[in-house]
Amino acid sequence: MNRIRLEQAVERLAVERGWHFLALRQQAAPTLVRAYPAALLHPLSLRSIEGRNNGRAVYDLSLVLMRTAARAAPSEQAQIADQLEEELLEILSDLSEEECVLAIEELQIEPSAATLTPHGEIAQTARARIVTWF
Repeated sequence: MNRIRLEQAVERLAVERGWHFLALRQQAAPTLVRAYPAALLHPLSLRSIEGRNNGRAVYDLSLVLMRTAARAAPSEQAQIADQLEEELLEILSDLSEEECVLAIEELQIEPSAATLTPHGEIAQTARARIVTWF
């Protein structure tokens, strides 16, 4: 359906903004993240489909943005978290303008409670349903 188109669009939008992009499962993040800022796209899940040759396909998307902050003061960490949230909103806003995307629904952005890698990063995760047409 539209999985590859969505993954390529997210990658393009992240790279255009200067993010080192990786499409992977979260368990692999500690071993593969070598450069920051990093954008991690988890595998898209096909949530539902309507139609046969033409219709709608809904995907669950999870995108993590990370910046190093091992030596950052708490106030600086809060500012970094705020910037990550803004970046996620911009990427998803631009994604909503892709040709195959009808809507982005149920968007949630939450900070990571713990670091995902041994590098001491700050991370924000966006989860959303992406409604596409085919």
